[in-house]
Amino acid sequence: MHRQNRELDFRYMFDTLRSQWVADTMHVSSSRVLIEHPAYQAIIALGKPMVPYLIEDLKNAGGHWFCALEEITGYFLPNSKHLDLMELRKVWMEWWDNQNVTTKLTD
Repeated sequence: MHRQNRELDFRYMFDTLRSQWVADTMHVSSSRVLIEHPAYQAIIALGKPMVPYLIEDLKNAGGHWFCALEEITGYFLPNSKHLDLMELRKVWMEWWDNQNVTTKLTD
């Protein structure tokens, strides 16, 4: 039960911070401004528990979470500067699928 409560807390924190970030940056085109926003930085500060929510949002809403994922996971995509947004999403989805398989195998 305790784990479920923590997951609900993380979900709530992510949803709240994401909503704030989206509302404040919906008309912003600068990547630097997007990633320097306090809500985006707060998500990064929350660390690894945010990764499933970032991946979910990336998949469903196409959020610009690439820098947050790199910061939190320490995984930096090779040649990411040469990939468009769709390619970046695809690579992060593949990374996530591989992480889940690895986790299941080591449990």
